[in-house]
Amino acid sequence: MFFSSQLRYYIAKRLAFLFAYIFCALTLVFFIVNSMPGDPAYSLAVYYMQVYNLKFEDALEMARRALGYDVLKPVHIRYVEYILNLLRGNLGFSLFYKRPAIDVIAVSLPWTLFILTLATILGYFMGTRLGVLAAYRRGSKSDVIIYAVSVVLLSLPPFIFAIIILYSLGVGIRILPIGGAYPVWTTPGFNFDFIVGILWHAVGPVVAQALAQLAGWSIGARNVSVVVLAEDYVKYGVARGLKKSTLRKKYVWRPARLPILTGLALSFGYMLGGSTLVESVFRYPGMGFQLAQAMAYRDFGLIMAIFTIIIFTVLSASFIIELLYPFLDPRVRTE
Repeated sequence: MFFSSQLRYYIAKRLAFLFAYIFCALTLVFFIVNSMPGDPAYSLAVYYMQVYNLKFEDALEMARRALGYDVLKPVHIRYVEYILNLLRGNLGFSLFYKRPAIDVIAVSLPWTLFILTLATILGYFMGTRLGVLAAYRRGSKSDVIIYAVSVVLLSLPPFIFAIIILYSLGVGIRILPIGGAYPVWTTPGFNFDFIVGILWHAVGPVVAQALAQLAGWSIGARNVSVVVLAEDYVKYGVARGLKKSTLRKKYVWRPARLPILTGLALSFGYMLGGSTLVESVFRYPGMGFQLAQAMAYRDFGLIMAIFTIIIFTVLSASFIIELLYPFLDPRVRTE
Protein backbone atom coordinates (compact mmCIF):
# COMPACT_ATOMS: atom_id res chain seq x y z
CA MET A 1 0.00 0.00 0.00
CA PHE A 2 1.04 3.59 -0.58
CA PHE A 3 0.55 4.48 3.09
CA SER A 4 2.48 1.48 4.40
CA SER A 5 3.33 0.84 8.03
CA GLN A 6 6.82 2.19 7.39
CA LEU A 7 5.42 5.44 6.02
CA ARG A 8 3.01 5.81 8.95
CA TYR A 9 5.88 5.23 11.37
CA TYR A 10 7.95 7.83 9.51
CA ILE A 11 5.16 10.43 9.81
CA ALA A 12 4.56 9.65 13.51
CA LYS A 13 8.25 9.94 14.30
CA ARG A 14 8.56 13.28 12.50
CA LEU A 15 5.45 14.57 14.29
CA ALA A 16 6.90 13.64 17.68
CA PHE A 17 10.15 15.41 16.80
CA LEU A 18 8.15 18.48 15.72
CA PHE A 19 6.48 18.88 19.12
CA ALA A 20 9.77 18.28 20.92
CA TYR A 21 11.59 20.87 18.80
CA ILE A 22 8.84 23.45 19.28
CA PHE A 23 8.84 22.97 23.05
CA CYS A 24 12.63 23.24 23.32
CA ALA A 25 12.81 26.27 21.03
CA LEU A 26 10.03 28.14 22.85
CA THR A 27 11.63 27.40 26.22
CA LEU A 28 15.05 28.60 25.09
CA VAL A 29 13.71 31.78 23.50
CA PHE A 30 11.55 32.58 26.53
CA PHE A 31 14.46 32.54 28.96
CA ILE A 32 16.69 34.49 26.57
CA VAL A 33 14.07 37.20 26.06
CA ASN A 34 13.32 37.43 29.78
CA SER A 35 17.01 37.81 30.57
CA MET A 36 17.17 40.99 28.47
CA PRO A 37 17.96 44.11 30.50
CA GLY A 38 15.41 46.88 30.75
CA ASP A 39 11.89 47.41 31.99
CA PRO A 40 9.03 48.56 29.74
CA ALA A 41 7.62 50.57 32.64
CA TYR A 42 10.64 52.91 32.83
CA SER A 43 9.51 55.38 30.17
CA LEU A 44 6.04 55.60 31.67
CA ALA A 45 7.57 56.02 35.14
CA VAL A 46 9.58 59.03 33.94
CA TYR A 47 6.36 60.55 32.62
CA TYR A 48 4.62 59.98 35.98
CA MET A 49 7.56 61.58 37.80
CA GLN A 50 7.21 64.75 35.75
CA VAL A 51 3.42 64.97 35.83
CA TYR A 52 2.69 63.89 39.42
CA ASN A 53 6.00 64.94 41.01
CA LEU A 54 6.63 61.44 42.39
CA LYS A 55 9.78 59.67 43.45
CA PHE A 56 11.13 57.30 40.83
CA GLU A 57 10.38 54.18 42.92
CA ASP A 58 6.76 55.24 43.43
CA ALA A 59 6.37 56.25 39.79
CA LEU A 60 7.84 52.91 38.64
CA GLU A 61 5.44 50.92 40.80
CA MET A 62 2.55 53.03 39.55
CA ALA A 63 3.64 52.48 35.94
CA ARG A 64 3.87 48.71 36.42
CA ARG A 65 0.38 48.62 37.87
CA ALA A 66 -0.93 50.72 34.98
CA LEU A 67 0.67 48.37 32.47
CA GLY A 68 -0.38 45.27 34.34
CA TYR A 69 3.23 44.11 34.25
CA ASP A 70 4.93 42.47 37.22
CA VAL A 71 8.67 42.29 36.52
CA LEU A 72 9.32 41.04 40.05
CA LYS A 73 7.34 37.85 39.45
CA PRO A 74 9.75 34.86 39.37
CA VAL A 75 10.76 33.88 35.86
CA HIS A 76 9.65 30.27 36.26
CA ILE A 77 6.16 31.47 37.23
CA ARG A 78 6.05 33.66 34.13
CA TYR A 79 7.22 30.70 32.04
CA VAL A 80 4.42 28.47 33.31
CA GLU A 81 1.90 31.25 32.64
CA TYR A 82 3.30 31.69 29.12
CA ILE A 83 2.98 27.97 28.30
CA LEU A 84 -0.54 27.77 29.75
CA ASN A 85 -1.63 30.87 27.83
CA LEU A 86 -0.08 29.45 24.67
CA LEU A 87 -2.06 26.23 25.04
CA ARG A 88 -5.21 28.36 25.28
CA GLY A 89 -4.27 30.19 22.09
CA ASN A 90 -3.27 33.37 23.93
CA LEU A 91 0.01 34.83 22.63
CA GLY A 92 0.22 37.47 25.33
CA PHE A 93 -0.34 41.21 25.67
CA SER A 94 1.54 44.10 24.07
CA LEU A 95 2.46 46.68 26.70
CA PHE A 96 3.42 49.28 24.10
CA TYR A 97 0.21 49.07 22.06
CA LYS A 98 -1.93 48.09 25.08
CA ARG A 99 -3.61 45.43 22.95
CA PRO A 100 -3.40 41.65 22.66
CA ALA A 101 -0.22 40.74 20.80
CA ILE A 102 -2.18 38.65 18.30
CA ASP A 103 -4.05 41.81 17.19
CA VAL A 104 -0.77 43.60 16.45
CA ILE A 105 0.58 40.59 14.56
CA ALA A 106 -2.67 40.18 12.60
CA VAL A 107 -2.20 43.69 11.19
CA SER A 108 1.54 43.48 10.44
CA LEU A 109 1.93 39.82 9.37
CA PRO A 110 0.11 40.15 5.99
CA TRP A 111 2.50 42.91 4.92
CA THR A 112 5.54 40.78 5.77
CA LEU A 113 4.10 37.71 4.07
CA PHE A 114 3.39 39.78 0.97
CA ILE A 115 6.96 41.03 0.46
CA LEU A 116 8.40 37.75 1.77
CA THR A 117 6.53 35.68 -0.79
CA LEU A 118 7.52 37.92 -3.69
CA ALA A 119 11.18 38.09 -2.57
CA THR A 120 11.46 34.35 -1.95
CA ILE A 121 9.88 33.39 -5.27
CA LEU A 122 12.07 35.87 -7.16
CA GLY A 123 15.28 34.91 -5.36
CA TYR A 124 14.55 31.17 -5.47
CA PHE A 125 13.77 30.82 -9.16
CA MET A 126 16.53 33.14 -10.34
CA GLY A 127 19.13 31.79 -7.92
CA THR A 128 18.54 28.08 -8.48
CA ARG A 129 18.49 28.47 -12.25
CA LEU A 130 21.73 30.44 -12.19
CA GLY A 131 23.28 27.86 -9.85
CA VAL A 132 22.37 24.91 -12.05
CA LEU A 133 23.60 26.81 -15.12
CA ALA A 134 26.92 27.59 -13.40
CA ALA A 135 27.36 23.95 -12.34
CA TYR A 136 26.62 22.65 -15.81
CA ARG A 137 29.16 25.10 -17.27
CA ARG A 138 31.68 24.58 -14.49
CA GLY A 139 35.03 26.22 -15.23
CA SER A 140 33.65 28.55 -17.90
CA LYS A 141 33.52 32.35 -17.72
CA SER A 142 29.80 32.31 -16.90
CA ASP A 143 30.46 29.98 -13.97
CA VAL A 144 33.21 32.22 -12.61
CA ILE A 145 31.09 35.36 -12.97
CA ILE A 146 27.96 33.84 -11.40
CA TYR A 147 29.92 32.38 -8.51
CA ALA A 148 31.93 35.56 -7.86
CA VAL A 149 28.88 37.82 -7.92
CA SER A 150 26.98 35.40 -5.67
CA VAL A 151 29.79 35.36 -3.11
CA VAL A 152 29.91 39.16 -3.03
CA LEU A 153 26.13 39.44 -2.65
CA LEU A 154 26.07 36.73 0.01
CA SER A 155 28.65 38.56 2.10
CA LEU A 156 26.37 41.59 2.42
CA PRO A 157 23.39 41.53 4.82
CA PRO A 158 19.98 42.40 3.36
CA PHE A 159 19.76 45.76 5.15
CA ILE A 160 22.84 46.94 3.23
CA PHE A 161 20.94 46.37 -0.02
CA ALA A 162 17.99 48.17 1.56
CA ILE A 163 20.12 51.22 2.41
CA ILE A 164 21.69 51.29 -1.07
CA ILE A 165 18.29 51.01 -2.78
CA LEU A 166 16.73 53.62 -0.50
CA TYR A 167 19.41 56.25 -0.98
CA SER A 168 20.10 55.63 -4.66
CA LEU A 169 16.59 55.04 -6.02
CA GLY A 170 14.53 56.67 -3.27
CA VAL A 171 16.49 59.73 -2.17
CA GLY A 172 18.81 60.19 -5.15
CA ILE A 173 16.82 59.48 -8.30
CA ARG A 174 13.46 59.56 -6.46
CA ILE A 175 11.83 56.83 -8.49
CA LEU A 176 10.96 54.68 -5.46
CA PRO A 177 9.04 55.62 -2.31
CA ILE A 178 11.17 56.00 0.82
CA GLY A 179 8.73 54.60 3.34
CA GLY A 180 5.36 53.11 4.16
CA ALA A 181 3.33 50.34 2.60
CA TYR A 182 1.19 52.50 0.31
CA PRO A 183 0.77 56.18 -0.62
CA VAL A 184 -0.90 58.24 2.09
CA TRP A 185 -3.14 59.95 -0.44
CA THR A 186 -4.78 56.69 -1.57
CA THR A 187 -7.89 55.20 -0.01
CA PRO A 188 -7.29 51.66 1.31
CA GLY A 189 -9.51 49.20 -0.52
CA PHE A 190 -9.85 47.19 -3.69
CA ASN A 191 -9.13 50.02 -6.12
CA PHE A 192 -6.51 50.58 -8.80
CA ASP A 193 -4.56 53.39 -7.11
CA PHE A 194 -4.25 51.50 -3.83
CA ILE A 195 -3.12 48.22 -5.47
CA VAL A 196 -0.54 49.97 -7.66
CA GLY A 197 0.66 51.92 -4.63
CA ILE A 198 1.14 48.72 -2.61
CA LEU A 199 3.14 47.10 -5.39
CA TRP A 200 5.28 50.18 -5.92
CA HIS A 201 6.08 50.56 -2.20
CA ALA A 202 7.01 46.87 -2.03
CA VAL A 203 9.68 47.12 -4.74
CA GLY A 204 12.44 48.30 -2.40
CA PRO A 205 11.96 45.71 0.38
CA VAL A 206 11.37 42.89 -2.12
CA VAL A 207 14.49 43.60 -4.20
CA ALA A 208 16.66 44.04 -1.09
CA GLN A 209 15.65 40.66 0.32
CA ALA A 210 15.58 38.90 -3.05
CA LEU A 211 19.20 39.88 -3.79
CA ALA A 212 20.40 38.31 -0.57
CA GLN A 213 18.37 35.16 -1.16
CA LEU A 214 19.38 34.90 -4.81
CA ALA A 215 23.05 34.64 -3.84
CA GLY A 216 22.42 31.88 -1.34
CA TRP A 217 20.25 29.89 -3.72
CA SER A 218 22.79 30.27 -6.52
CA ILE A 219 25.73 28.96 -4.48
CA GLY A 220 23.65 26.20 -2.86
CA ALA A 221 22.18 25.00 -6.15
CA ARG A 222 25.60 25.09 -7.81
CA ASN A 223 27.26 23.01 -5.08
CA VAL A 224 24.47 20.43 -5.04
CA SER A 225 24.36 20.25 -8.82
CA VAL A 226 28.13 19.74 -9.06
CA VAL A 227 27.78 16.63 -6.86
CA VAL A 228 24.89 15.35 -8.98
CA LEU A 229 26.80 15.93 -12.21
CA ALA A 230 29.50 13.55 -10.97
CA GLU A 231 27.00 10.67 -10.73
CA ASP A 232 27.27 7.83 -13.22
CA TYR A 233 23.71 8.18 -14.55
CA VAL A 234 24.43 11.78 -15.57
CA LYS A 235 27.56 10.70 -17.41
CA TYR A 236 25.47 8.00 -19.08
CA GLY A 237 22.96 10.63 -20.19
CA VAL A 238 25.79 12.69 -21.70
CA ALA A 239 27.10 9.61 -23.50
CA ARG A 240 23.64 9.02 -24.94
CA GLY A 241 23.77 12.46 -26.51
CA LEU A 242 20.79 13.94 -24.61
CA LYS A 243 20.01 17.61 -25.01
CA LYS A 244 21.52 20.03 -22.51
CA SER A 245 18.07 21.21 -21.42
CA THR A 246 17.01 17.60 -20.75
CA LEU A 247 20.13 16.95 -18.71
CA ARG A 248 19.60 20.10 -16.62
CA LYS A 249 15.90 19.52 -15.97
CA LYS A 250 15.61 15.75 -15.55
CA TYR A 251 19.09 14.52 -14.66
CA VAL A 252 20.44 17.40 -12.54
CA TRP A 253 17.56 19.45 -11.21
CA ARG A 254 15.28 16.64 -10.00
CA PRO A 255 17.84 14.89 -7.75
CA ALA A 256 19.17 18.24 -6.50
CA ARG A 257 15.78 19.63 -5.53
CA LEU A 258 15.39 17.80 -2.20
CA PRO A 259 17.95 19.80 -0.16
CA ILE A 260 16.98 22.94 -2.06
CA LEU A 261 13.29 22.50 -1.16
CA THR A 262 14.27 22.13 2.49
CA GLY A 263 16.12 25.41 2.31
CA LEU A 264 13.13 27.04 0.64
CA ALA A 265 10.84 26.00 3.49
CA LEU A 266 13.25 27.21 6.16
CA SER A 267 13.80 30.51 4.36
CA PHE A 268 10.20 31.57 4.98
CA GLY A 269 10.63 31.41 8.72
CA TYR A 270 14.08 32.96 8.56
CA MET A 271 12.84 35.92 6.55
CA LEU A 272 10.02 36.58 9.03
CA GLY A 273 12.62 37.54 11.60
CA GLY A 274 15.41 38.48 9.22
CA SER A 275 13.36 41.22 7.60
CA THR A 276 13.56 43.35 10.77
CA LEU A 277 16.24 45.77 9.58
CA VAL A 278 15.00 45.84 5.98
CA GLU A 279 11.50 46.81 7.06
CA SER A 280 12.94 49.34 9.51
CA VAL A 281 14.97 51.01 6.73
CA PHE A 282 11.89 51.39 4.54
CA ARG A 283 9.56 51.95 7.51
CA TYR A 284 7.48 49.11 6.10
CA PRO A 285 4.79 48.14 8.66
CA GLY A 286 5.51 44.41 8.69
CA MET A 287 6.29 42.02 11.51
CA GLY A 288 10.02 42.71 11.30
CA PHE A 289 9.37 46.40 11.91
CA GLN A 290 7.13 45.53 14.85
CA LEU A 291 9.86 43.30 16.29
CA ALA A 292 12.34 46.19 16.12
CA GLN A 293 9.85 48.47 17.87
CA ALA A 294 9.16 45.85 20.53
CA MET A 295 12.89 45.42 21.17
CA ALA A 296 13.37 49.16 21.53
CA TYR A 297 10.53 49.52 24.05
CA ARG A 298 11.21 46.20 25.82
CA ASP A 299 7.72 45.02 24.97
CA PHE A 300 8.38 41.45 26.14
CA GLY A 301 4.85 40.26 25.42
CA LEU A 302 5.02 41.29 21.75
CA ILE A 303 8.60 40.04 21.40
CA MET A 304 7.65 36.57 22.63
CA ALA A 305 4.53 36.52 20.45
CA ILE A 306 6.54 37.32 17.31
CA PHE A 307 9.24 34.79 18.14
CA THR A 308 6.55 32.20 18.80
CA ILE A 309 5.11 32.77 15.33
CA ILE A 310 8.58 32.52 13.78
CA ILE A 311 9.37 29.26 15.61
CA PHE A 312 6.07 27.69 14.59
CA THR A 313 6.58 28.82 10.99
CA VAL A 314 10.14 27.52 10.64
CA LEU A 315 9.53 24.15 12.29
CA SER A 316 6.15 23.58 10.65
CA ALA A 317 7.59 24.36 7.22
CA SER A 318 10.42 21.92 7.85
CA PHE A 319 7.89 19.31 9.00
CA ILE A 320 5.81 19.70 5.83
CA ILE A 321 8.89 19.28 3.65
CA GLU A 322 9.87 16.15 5.59
CA LEU A 323 6.38 14.76 4.96
CA LEU A 324 6.82 15.41 1.26
CA TYR A 325 10.20 13.65 1.14
CA PRO A 326 8.72 10.11 0.89
CA PHE A 327 6.66 11.22 -2.12
CA LEU A 328 9.61 12.96 -3.78
CA ASP A 329 12.15 10.25 -2.96
CA PRO A 330 10.83 6.72 -2.26
CA ARG A 331 14.12 5.78 -0.58
CA VAL A 332 13.10 7.89 2.45
CA ARG A 333 10.15 5.59 3.17
CA THR A 334 12.49 2.80 4.18
CA GLU A 335 14.28 4.86 6.87
